[in-house]
Amino acid sequence: MKKIITILIVSMLWCNIGYSNEIVNLVCSFEKSIENKPMGDVVLGTKGDPDYSHYTNGRYIEYEIVSKDEFYLISTSFLYKEVLPEKKQMQVDDKVISFVFKHAEDYTEIFMINRHTGILTQVIQRLMKQGLPQTTIYFSCSKKSKI
Repeated sequence: MKKIITILIVSMLWCNIGYSNEIVNLVCSFEKSIENKPMGDVVLGTKGDPDYSHYTNGRYIEYEIVSKDEFYLISTSFLYKEVLPEKKQMQVDDKVISFVFKHAEDYTEIFMINRHTGILTQVIQRLMKQGLPQTTIYFSCSKKSKI
């Protein structure tokens, strides 16, 4: 009985070691952009739309997996004029990996990566108190060995 318990504990520890310090690189391509208005959503642009070509130039996210519930954002091309000061802790559950950037009092970006489909949802909330609608942008992401 003691042997079985010892083997079980060692195997559980071994599984946790498998997560340690894995670097994941995601390359994302634009799918569509939607403006969320009170009277209904409005599609602003879709894949192949020339007005949205700036979204398709190899957007990426690089993050580190320290343990099964501890992920850190290392770098990303989704930040426009900001440099990531340090690794940023990401929120993790079975379905979604997420992180938030608050640029100003009235400007927030929320990023959610569906762990099963690879769809990245970027929610942009800016000047909402002044009546500007929230914008949701969808990207299709896939893992790459190096960016």
